[in-house]
Amino acid sequence: MLDTVIELGKTLRLSRNGLKHHRYIKQAPMRDDNNPVDFWTVPVAHEGSFDFGGRELLTSEYQQAQLYYLNYKQGDADSTKRYLFGDIYRTTTKTGEDGNFRFGDPNKGSWMALNSFQRAEDTLALDTERVRTFRASFRSQLNDIEEFLRANRHVYLHFDFDGKGWHELEELDLLNESILSTFFHATEHGYVMQAFLFKTLASGQSRVPGFATAQRHRTRVFKDEDEALDLLYGINYASRATMRKNDIKIVVLPRGAGLHADVIERFFERNARSEPTHPAIEQGERDVRTEVGSRAEIGKPDELFALLDTEDSGEKSIAQFDFIFSKAGGTQPDIDMIELAGLDRSKLTAISDRVIAVRETIHANRDRFFIEAFGRPPLKKLKIITVTTALSNVLGDMTRAKKKYQNHLLGILPRIYTDTYFEDPILLPAFVEKVEFNTRNDAPNYNLLKFDYFFLVAIQNNGEEQLMQLQSSPSYHIGLLLGKLARPLAVEIKSFEKNYVGLLSRRIGSQSDVMRLANDLRQKLVMHEKLYPDVRDASNNLSDALQTCEKYNKDECAFGFFESYFRPISAKALDTTSEAATMSGPETVA
Repeated sequence: MLDTVIELGKTLRLSRNGLKHHRYIKQAPMRDDNNPVDFWTVPVAHEGSFDFGGRELLTSEYQQAQLYYLNYKQGDADSTKRYLFGDIYRTTTKTGEDGNFRFGDPNKGSWMALNSFQRAEDTLALDTERVRTFRASFRSQLNDIEEFLRANRHVYLHFDFDGKGWHELEELDLLNESILSTFFHATEHGYVMQAFLFKTLASGQSRVPGFATAQRHRTRVFKDEDEALDLLYGINYASRATMRKNDIKIVVLPRGAGLHADVIERFFERNARSEPTHPAIEQGERDVRTEVGSRAEIGKPDELFALLDTEDSGEKSIAQFDFIFSKAGGTQPDIDMIELAGLDRSKLTAISDRVIAVRETIHANRDRFFIEAFGRPPLKKLKIITVTTALSNVLGDMTRAKKKYQNHLLGILPRIYTDTYFEDPILLPAFVEKVEFNTRNDAPNYNLLKFDYFFLVAIQNNGEEQLMQLQSSPSYHIGLLLGKLARPLAVEIKSFEKNYVGLLSRRIGSQSDVMRLANDLRQKLVMHEKLYPDVRDASNNLSDALQTCEKYNKDECAFGFFESYFRPISAKALDTTSEAATMSGPETVA
């Protein structure tokens, strides 16, 4: 996995605009309505001195696009924002300051009372004659510079060294050497990390220094400075999630012979969307989400396979992918749970095509259900079924259930990507639990929710066989008959759904429990004069089915119960205004 990051970093580092991928160097921002930054040029003499009063506006967009500023750190978790040298970018937002220069707060102690220039006074990362002269000139004009920055909320100061930017001077090489010395320790075998920058996982704990998980970053030897430097250029993309669901991050890295930098950039940026994150996380490290919603077309790849949806023929050079499944660490390093290396694009495409085919079938079945129930398609456009939305619907994504959803997502996604998703024993109990929960909370939606469940089962390798076995099982048949007994009581007993349907699993734990519930329902049917001939037949058949059932399963029984209980009674006779009620539960018609 790390080899892929290093290879990507090497390609980006050697590209024409490679500097923008450096871990601690940022490209100047683009001016837009959200960030109306003004660019100023400050002429600097060759030896480093300058007169801040001689600044001029820089209006050339081409020149603005060639500018970079240093976002220096003494450690990857360093948030002190020390300003050493070169260009300054500062902007203010609703949440505070952004860029590489901060004002000090005299009300706070320690380094926080100092501004970014003062915080770097004791830093020797760039100790050259030119830097010393530059900082002396900056120090003597600090009040004027700080006053100017305070008066301009969105500003970029470009220090022009005789027509060159700071990054075009030899100080850039010295900066890289300083950064490498901060994070790496030179040994006779190569370079080893001495501070955490990126996880370098070993194959097994035996190679971890001191057998301590916290030392895993030291398990890789980098052969030379260039290879260590490649990591600084590849790490930003290696830390960005291609998809994120709550705390679950999926990082996908492209692999292929002769990948060009523009192909790598397009792969990561194609579906990039910014999202709010912890303020300590840099802009370049923010996660990327693929938007999911009803706007998507049914025939397009599921969001899990959006990485395959390329618009440029050049991206066909991506032949494989590495996957990293992590739990987001916030301000701490992410916790990697599973890594999958070298998954073939062709295999992933075949899996994606199968998921699309399943979705098309499920959607067709869902539309057919509406037509049979109402004689027409649904009035409102229903959301596209995807793996993550279906899983969220079935498992629940309320605050109390997020952990269950996230853990299960982390468990099945690697199996989906590796085509080893054969069975999922958690789904049916979770589906039953969710139907009961919704029913107890006056929001029954079985007739929609079941299509999410059908989809999740059908995308499994033997999904069609599983559904056939479920719907032909004795327990499912018992549930169908039990649901027929219960249907007439829904409109007769006001609290019936909450006390019986919403707590069904507690009442059908065993075959004897089912018999007791059936007897209870029969008594109520007689009491309310609802023991119709078809209901009486269902009661008799239920007794026979219970006696012949050798292997009982309460979840299969509950599924059968829901299927008959919530089935629309008379589709043709239903008024169009009763659509919501029919999708929720049984409805009688005259």
